[in-house]
Amino acid sequence: MGSKQRIGGFDLGKTIKESKLYKDYMASKSHSFSEDKEFILELYKNFIAPEVKLHETLEADESHWADDIAIAQYIGNEDNKQFERR
Repeated sequence: MGSKQRIGGFDLGKTIKESKLYKDYMASKSHSFSEDKEFILELYKNFIAPEVKLHETLEADESHWADDIAIAQYIGNEDNKQFERR
């Protein structure tokens, strides 16, 4: 990947930075653990997990990605459940 972190011709970082979620989070004067946690969870749910181009690019670059993503999402979901309980 290039220095701009383009994924399959798609700039995920730019998309995130232009989102209302990111702008609202960055505009906040202070961040509690709870706010940080919610931001990370929403970022994952809205941008990382559903991004098909990200998954396709990683699968093309790494032959084991298809196997790894299922495990990573399971672990992520379990971690999210633990965060939500706190």
